[in-house]
Amino acid sequence: MIVTNPTAKDSDEIIHFCGYWERPTQKDVDHLREELKTDPEFGLQEIADEVDIRLAPKDILETYQKIISSGENNNL
Repeated sequence: MIVTNPTAKDSDEIIHFCGYWERPTQKDVDHLREELKTDPEFGLQEIADEVDIRLAPKDILETYQKIISSGENNNL
């Protein structure tokens, strides 16, 4: 899933990506939003209620899959 901020100047900018082995459910969306609200590591606590959480488009999934397959995922 991708997280974007619809109120930001670049509202299409992905501010968080979360990968799942299976297609995410609404329960997964709810859990991710709660995690964004409560975990300071993400730095999104103040805007967690405003962000859009949606399925990542196929091209973005393919990009992340290539990164993971290549072993270049140290910064993910």
